Amino acid sequence: LQKFGSNLTLNSKIMTVSIFPQRPSPFINPVVIVQKLEKFLNGSTPNCVYLDNFNGSSFWSDNGCKMIKFNESHVTCHCSHLTNFAVLMSVTDAIENLSETHVMVMDMITAFGLSISLITLMLSFLSFLFIKTIKSLRNTIHKNVVFALFVAELIFLLGIDKTGNKIGCQVIAVLLHYFFLASFFLMAFEGIVLYMMLVQVFKLLGNPSIQAIKYIAACWVFPGLVVIVNLLIDYNAYGKHRNHCWLSVKSGFIWSFVGPVLFVIFRPCSSRFWIKSTFLLICLLGITWIVGIFYIDSRSLFFGYVFTIINSLQGFLIFLFHCVFDSR
Repeated sequence: LQKFGSNLTLNSKIMTVSIFPQRPSPFINPVVIVQKLEKFLNGSTPNCVYLDNFNGSSFWSDNGCKMIKFNESHVTCHCSHLTNFAVLMSVTDAIENLSETHVMVMDMITAFGLSISLITLMLSFLSFLFIKTIKSLRNTIHKNVVFALFVAELIFLLGIDKTGNKIGCQVIAVLLHYFFLASFFLMAFEGIVLYMMLVQVFKLLGNPSIQAIKYIAACWVFPGLVVIVNLLIDYNAYGKHRNHCWLSVKSGFIWSFVGPVLFVIFRPCSSRFWIKSTFLLICLLGITWIVGIFYIDSRSLFFGYVFTIINSLQGFLIFLFHCVFDSR
């Protein structure tokens, strides 16, 4: 059976329900049907259907039936009529099950890598804060970038998989979206400042100007506006997705993260704005989360390892580029 571009397969026994004398449908109160799944296809959403007979032919239809809830073994359906019921599930939407060994290895890489990343981000922040010889507008931006990434990675390390509480998971997803988006805009502003320095619009020596501080504030405010708009449209845009607390991919809200990221990375005049280190860092951050979206949505083993490794390098590379290798 073809539906919505996916191959659907029968994944339950066919249940026939009838009553005598017959009652007219649709019923005021739905018939509650609990079906046991033959097998669990991870990542595939069940479809509650019935066998519809029309002009001597039969086909599966979901008219009058809807899926209420499901777990790994059972599906609960509500239907407004009686007939032959079953559960169909998409084969093409089913995602790769990662073995416990791979999950454990990736968890260890994440814990170790992000711990190193957090330590180096803290060292970077302290360097920008206390070393007087490197105080400038660029370093003010660096402090903001490092702070945003530190908070985002700390929340990621401690809360990305805390899906047990719905509201708590939504809060984690909102904070991750906000702080990662803020770090992108702050990095973009650094690229603009570097370009302005070349044409002598900004002077990077001494204290940052009031105008520059306003731009930095805007880099914090705009991501907040993006998050607020998402929440006003649908607060369920944030929450559990697969086994993570993040933005919904299927409903399209993920573009409120991917869109700004792609704009920052691929804008037409980007080559004029970036120096090599800034360009590498912002590309790394962008590629990390583009790969991360593929991993969260597909649970692919390849994307899982790539995301886990490069996500752990961000803080360390910022420390190398802006502290260790910075001649100032």
